[in-house]
Amino acid sequence: MSFDKAEYEVVTFDPSVGFPVGKNLFYWCSICGEKVPSLSLNSAGCKCGNVFIDTDAARVAIKETEKVKLVRRKRKSWL
Repeated sequence: MSFDKAEYEVVTFDPSVGFPVGKNLFYWCSICGEKVPSLSLNSAGCKCGNVFIDTDAARVAIKETEKVKLVRRKRKSWL
């Protein structure tokens, strides 16, 4: 499964330094194909359990980082 490259762009990050969060950032799991918002009011995870955002503990948990890409929603041009 893939993400829509017309709507999202890959953002490089180093998991050993930490997991970025932001309004337009999502963790895309290549195992199940789900996008999990990095910033949410409620805890969230992908279908297969590889990615989990724990809002109570303020942490991102990823089991297999090599199977995850950080993607940013592209801004839409109104022109």
